[in-house]
Amino acid sequence: MACRFAARDRWICALRPVIFSLAAAARPGEGCSGSLAWCEDLVVAYCLTFFCRSSEESGPSALSRFLAELTRTGDPVLIRRTTADYADEVDACELATDNGSGTPTAGWVLLGLSAGVRYNAQSVIAASPDDEHGIWGSDLQAQLILSGVSTDWPLVKRIWAVLVTLWSAIAWDEMSGFEVNKDALGPD
Repeated sequence: MACRFAARDRWICALRPVIFSLAAAARPGEGCSGSLAWCEDLVVAYCLTFFCRSSEESGPSALSRFLAELTRTGDPVLIRRTTADYADEVDACELATDNGSGTPTAGWVLLGLSAGVRYNAQSVIAASPDDEHGIWGSDLQAQLILSGVSTDWPLVKRIWAVLVTLWSAIAWDEMSGFEVNKDALGPD
């Protein structure tokens, strides 16, 4: 099936199997058709994009490095990875804070990473056409997708901090642009 999204949004197509598994988890027994017709029940509430300078060669190597740092700091984290046929530049997983018994304290968040200046160029140019924010040449793009009714805000802020620590990440979203503020997200 061909992807109907613009090239700058190709990460949606790459992450489609994970997004559909989120929909199935949200409504057990009803699932999702797996087509680009999208599930009516799946609403992507918020998507944060991070432009990074990482020198990572691939999505899987970037994700491995990220997960090692995330699990080294803070509360234990649950990690779900689906078997998917991603491009070498892309990898993804679902994350949640472990409540101590192997279940999430709140909802899962989806993290997708795509590596390579060439692979991410259109997204970089679309977000900052004049390079006013210094993101041109970013070689890693992280997408943090939040959906559902119970967002794990402490985990979101922790992921943000790890991306900044590892790769000097610069955050962007479609509503606030580069003015998005980690401290303004979710309840205190």
